[in-house]
Amino acid sequence: MMRPAMAAALLLVITSAPAWGAKEVVPPSADAAAVAASGGAFGVDLYGKLAAGEGNVLFSPLSLHSALTMTWAGAGGRTADEMAKVLRLTMPKDRVGRAYGAVIHTLAEGGEAGEGEEKKPYALYLASALWKQKGLKTGEAFMQSLRSNYLASVFETDFAKPEAARATINDWVGGFTEHKIKDLVPAGVLLPRTRVLLANAIYFKSNWESPFSKGQTHDGPFHVAADKTVTVPMMSNAEHRGYLETADFQAVELRYANRAQSMVIFLPKKVDGLAAFEKSLTADALAGWLKKLKSADVDLKLPRFQAATAMRLTPALQALGIKDAFSQTADFTGIAQAAEGLFLSDVVHSTMISVDEYGTAAAAASAVSLEAKDGEAPQSVTVDHPFFFVIRDGASGAVLFMGRVVNPKAVTE
Repeated sequence: MMRPAMAAALLLVITSAPAWGAKEVVPPSADAAAVAASGGAFGVDLYGKLAAGEGNVLFSPLSLHSALTMTWAGAGGRTADEMAKVLRLTMPKDRVGRAYGAVIHTLAEGGEAGEGEEKKPYALYLASALWKQKGLKTGEAFMQSLRSNYLASVFETDFAKPEAARATINDWVGGFTEHKIKDLVPAGVLLPRTRVLLANAIYFKSNWESPFSKGQTHDGPFHVAADKTVTVPMMSNAEHRGYLETADFQAVELRYANRAQSMVIFLPKKVDGLAAFEKSLTADALAGWLKKLKSADVDLKLPRFQAATAMRLTPALQALGIKDAFSQTADFTGIAQAAEGLFLSDVVHSTMISVDEYGTAAAAASAVSLEAKDGEAPQSVTVDHPFFFVIRDGASGAVLFMGRVVNPKAVTE
């Protein structure tokens, strides 16, 4: 049984096809299963990079993987090879595209969220789109794959007016995520030399199969560290659930009302055990743990929570091995025959999740922007450590001020 004193840091996974007690489902084709597994493996790899920082980590492997796979569909040479390796793609592009189409078709069978017998108690939307610079000639095979396999909409815009283009794209994302993701593309991502942007949006909302009673929710401790505790609303119920216990952690599965999706929580037995758990986390290990879930009576206490993140993922993707795509040698000739060529300029991702007594609402969106190779790629400068400065007069060359900043918050009296 789960004990309140062990409500420490946890890892959660939202997955499809629960490992135990699920309704009968049609098994996916081998290719569709393979591309879905590739997305999950990529997600575990990326989690390893993001978890090296501090605080909550939250993202959608499906949204990111599909947006990047659409981009890979138009890549060639070393650019395509690096992307395929990081995205865990081993099949030819045409097979990957058809497989993704099968995955999207399966997910698109979700219904509307709402009350009453005429509406299913869940919603699952997945949408993709491409915006291209007006007049830009795009590759026919690439565009056909986007439309037929990824069910992507194609729009034209004028990136010479980046703020107007940004507003249009963010409005589209908001519309497909019930306005949970309002500002996917932040200011500064789009520039006049942007030529193409690919986006993916996903929205999921479902009631629990076994809702928690609000009357059983009480404030309780959550141990954010071995020596630090915060008070949170702790939901409680006792139900028959999927369960796994090892020497190091407990895992419990919470099924959603449609029984096609579930949330699986991995709780280290030590309050400060999440870091050690993360070191053991691999794609194969996660798949193995999910398969080992068995039906059991579980007395579950779970915090009611909300979380949201917004990330620019270029450094993390480069650390995983996607490097050529971000360089002046990138090959995206399959996407467009821009005279100056294209390179990957930015990858942004936003996610939110809300978990309460009734169920879960979650949304995510990803955007991949490509710019023209207009001379050298812009350099990145982040002033996040001590620096020296001068203030000078450009006409005379006179230096008006000089100094250094070691701590921007320090004030000298």
